[in-house]
Amino acid sequence: MSRNNNSNAVELLKNHYDKINWAFLSGNNSDDAVELLLRNQDKIDYKWLGANSNRNVFYLILMNLDRCDKKWLSSNSNADVIKILRSNRHMISWDELSYNNSDSAFDLLMTDDTKINWSGVSENNNGKGIELLERNFNKIDWDRLSRNTNDEAIRLLEKNYKKINPDQLSINRNPRAMELLYNMREKVNYNHLASNTNIFSYDSIYLKILYDIL
Repeated sequence: MSRNNNSNAVELLKNHYDKINWAFLSGNNSDDAVELLLRNQDKIDYKWLGANSNRNVFYLILMNLDRCDKKWLSSNSNADVIKILRSNRHMISWDELSYNNSDSAFDLLMTDDTKINWSGVSENNNGKGIELLERNFNKIDWDRLSRNTNDEAIRLLEKNYKKINPDQLSINRNPRAMELLYNMREKVNYNHLASNTNIFSYDSIYLKILYDIL
């Protein structure tokens, strides 16, 4: 519940303080959750707060940088937090930064390409990442790319059909991924497909795959 950014969930927590997981709430970037955090600053878990992209906790991150976890800081999509990392490079988790799909994070990643985690970039749906992969074809993690929802990632998969991992493609929510998957439906991972949140959104493809499997 403490991770839920729905205002009704946070309102419920206000009436049940004993049920609040303050670590999870510290990472919750909804305005309602942040308001509750600001009223209870002694309960903030700064490790988790580092991942919170809400603009209203930025100053808390800035003033408590040494208490934040670099993994969560590097996953933060707030451009101001990324600016902090530019000036405090010892606080960067390059692995985590490679998965961060914000433009500011990707620009920071490109300041030292020797530290890139290519699996992270392969899954990263930022378009700049796909351009980078095309220039470094031999470094692509095809398993990770198979779950990348970016249209350009799907185009790359279409051009390299034999490198697709059907297990990972089964959880890809891009409808074009489902078109690819239908052509290799004998390799579909049913459990993964069943957990795909868009399974009923594109019934001409998703449901056709399911019916063929069943």
